[in-house]
Amino acid sequence: MPQLGAIRDELAAVFRRGLWRTAHMALVESWFHLIFRSNTQFLVARQDLDITDDDDKIHAIGHYPVRYYHLALALDGTEFACRGRVFVDFGCGAGRAILFASRLPLNRIIGVDISPSLCQTTRTNLEQYYKRREKTVPSWEVVESNARTYQIPDDADIFYFYHPFDEVVMNDVIDNIVNSVRRTPRDCVIVYMNPVCADLLIAKGFRPLSHRTAGFQYFTIFKMDTQVVLAEKAAPAGPSR
Repeated sequence: MPQLGAIRDELAAVFRRGLWRTAHMALVESWFHLIFRSNTQFLVARQDLDITDDDDKIHAIGHYPVRYYHLALALDGTEFACRGRVFVDFGCGAGRAILFASRLPLNRIIGVDISPSLCQTTRTNLEQYYKRREKTVPSWEVVESNARTYQIPDDADIFYFYHPFDEVVMNDVIDNIVNSVRRTPRDCVIVYMNPVCADLLIAKGFRPLSHRTAGFQYFTIFKMDTQVVLAEKAAPAGPSR
């Protein structure tokens, strides 16, 4: 069961981090849970995702929500400006990262997920939070889509990943982002939690802007080297074969 595995991993993490850092992380988690009052903390193993296509399910990872503590370190930092920008969360799950991003001075936030039930959970969480807070900005939408075929908006410039799928899908998504920048040149940033495919991003013209280890879970913020990307021949968009 994924819940038992998560409990075992968490107990091991307490010993690695120490009690003070663990207590700090718990306080941050509780604080944002009180703010958002949303249903985002549940786990879904890959085999339990409601993905009908077996090939798509093979490339998925599962729903394992990121900690608010790590979101705060990554998105509340000063490594990049977010005012007026468009934020896309690939593999948005139940919407935890989008909810957090809604606090920022972004122009628009977009969640993309292949799971119908997770998309609906995200919509419900956002609707309830916005209604409770009487929020209207940033505007938001949740798109039920295969990440490999999702059409990148040509004004999107902050892309968030919490290792939602394997390198096969990641390769196609990054190619789609690069091709979007070739159509409409702009500066782009990728916030990558648990950056398993970091080498792939570097090979495609992204350079690490900052790297952080936070309680033994780390993230890297990448900035696109637009000059390099525009100089190279456009890669074909769509799924790899």
